[in-house]
Amino acid sequence: MAFPLIVFPLGLPLLVKFLNDMRVELYLQDMQIELKNLLWDKKKLEEDLQTTLQELKMMELILTEFEEEHNKAIAKN
Repeated sequence: MAFPLIVFPLGLPLLVKFLNDMRVELYLQDMQIELKNLLWDKKKLEEDLQTTLQELKMMELILTEFEEEHNKAIAKN
């Protein structure tokens, strides 16, 4: 009966260490997944930004054309 009492106290620190190691490993995995998600979000946002900048350039060109046409129309009067 004394044998289990000796093994239990010796095994408890090992069990606690094992559980802590597992907790840290799970936390690390969660952080790796979060990092991958953030990198994907960053890539998507960069793509959206490039698209928006291209659209802005197109709108500026269109606006310039309208202004030129407007100025020509006013000059005719």
